[in-house]
Amino acid sequence: MLGRGYCRAARLALGASSDGAGRRDERGRLVGLGFWRAVRRSFARYGEFRGRTSRAEFWWFVLFWQLAAALLLGFGDDGLTLAVLALPVPAIASAVRRLHDTGRSGWWVLLAITWVGLVPLLWWWLAPGDPAPNRFGEPDPLRVRG
Repeated sequence: MLGRGYCRAARLALGASSDGAGRRDERGRLVGLGFWRAVRRSFARYGEFRGRTSRAEFWWFVLFWQLAAALLLGFGDDGLTLAVLALPVPAIASAVRRLHDTGRSGWWVLLAITWVGLVPLLWWWLAPGDPAPNRFGEPDPLRVRG
C-alpha cells in the first residue's frame, strides 16, 4: 500500500515515532511530535503570538488546518462560518511563532497578503529554527535534534 507507507514516512520525517508518541533522545527525553499532540499544543496556545513553534508542530498543524477546512467546507454555509471563525487565529498565531523560531519578526506574516510574499514565508517556514535561545525565547524542548 503506497499511501500507508508514504504517511508513515511523512510522520517519521516530522519527528514522530511509528506509534505516534514521539522519539526519545540519548537521555530518554521525548523529542518530536505526533499529529494529535501538535494539534493539541497549537490549540492550547490559541491566540498566543509570543514564543516559538518547532517546524514539526507547525507543519502538523498546517496539515490539520487544511483537513479541517476541507471537512468544514463540506457542510455548506454553516461549515464555512465555523471554519472562518475557528481556524484563522490559531493558524496565524502558529505562523508567527514559527517565524520567531527562525529569528524573524512575526510581522513578516503580513507578506501573505500578496501571493509573491508567500515565497519567502514558505522558505522561512521550511528552514530549521535557531537551536539556541533567540530574542523570542528558548527553543522548543520537543525539537527533533540532528
